[in-house]
Amino acid sequence: MNAAHFRFRFGTVLVAFLALTTALLASTPAQAIQWSSYYTLPNSGSSPSSPTSIVYQGQLYVFTRGFDNNVHYNVLNGSWGPYLTVPYNASTASAPEPVVFNGLLYVFIRGYGGDNSVYYTSFNGSSWAGYSQVPYGGQTGAEPVPVVHNGILYVFIKGVTDNKIYYTDTTNPAYSWSSYSEMPPGGATTSAQIGSTVFSQGGTSYLLPFYRGLGDNRIYYTSFAPYNFSGGGGWSNYYSSVPGNVYTDSGPVPVTFNGGSLSATNNDLFLFFKGAGNGQVNYSILNEATNSWTGPFQIPYGPYGSYVSTGVAPSAVVYNNYLFVFQKGSNNTVYYTQGTF
Repeated sequence: MNAAHFRFRFGTVLVAFLALTTALLASTPAQAIQWSSYYTLPNSGSSPSSPTSIVYQGQLYVFTRGFDNNVHYNVLNGSWGPYLTVPYNASTASAPEPVVFNGLLYVFIRGYGGDNSVYYTSFNGSSWAGYSQVPYGGQTGAEPVPVVHNGILYVFIKGVTDNKIYYTDTTNPAYSWSSYSEMPPGGATTSAQIGSTVFSQGGTSYLLPFYRGLGDNRIYYTSFAPYNFSGGGGWSNYYSSVPGNVYTDSGPVPVTFNGGSLSATNNDLFLFFKGAGNGQVNYSILNEATNSWTGPFQIPYGPYGSYVSTGVAPSAVVYNNYLFVFQKGSNNTVYYTQGTF
């Protein structure tokens, strides 16, 4: 395959994406991003895992796994609130992963102490439900990663022994789940968590799971489009690698801007990742208007003007027209920076 061109095939639908070379970096929207210095997340405890973040009911939630292996969180609503604990004393061996679905905030975790099953709790804005186990015996070697696409909640996991990528889905977590299936087209293996987002292209909404390749540290992805009456849609027949000098030794973290951020009508996908071997947070951009990737770029600042070195994946979320990026420092403190345009 030509490294400058790659294809997704959805049934009979073929979508071409052009990967730009570094000669185009001077015109990339990334040049317009202004990053703040890094700040310490107020009132928070230290964490051995990646922080994760999401917006729910107009407030920004940041979740962490404490050294007590419980799930903790902080909320930004004008100012940062106190350090809170999700009740029911669930222990987890990995980072908690949030998603908003059908009006509720869900948090998915991997079991602790040899229990690699997938569990979840939900929050309605005032109270938390007890933890439930996702059925069908799925076992994960990293945090389970949820994403909502076309009214369906998907949860991606990494196999414990085979490192393959599996998923389950539901339209109502309280009533039914599908059995686990290997992510098509099959054969993908990873040594870290999966990152997933939704990206619109040509009027079609695609589900894009990203993963770190086992053995080469490159970032790969495939895609899924909703089925339609003409017979199109479904999973891509291809895996593609993010072009450029994109290598990571942790999981990739994609986040999509939906209109008004880089342009009036375009969606732009920001893919954040920890650089392989250097501990810095980098990102590449997939632009809807040009169907192209640019990057990678590096977030330029850290606390007191220095870089934040991290050993795990960052987290990113859009809130109040800012792009927030959270990461765990080498001292296990959670830091964040804000990007504006």
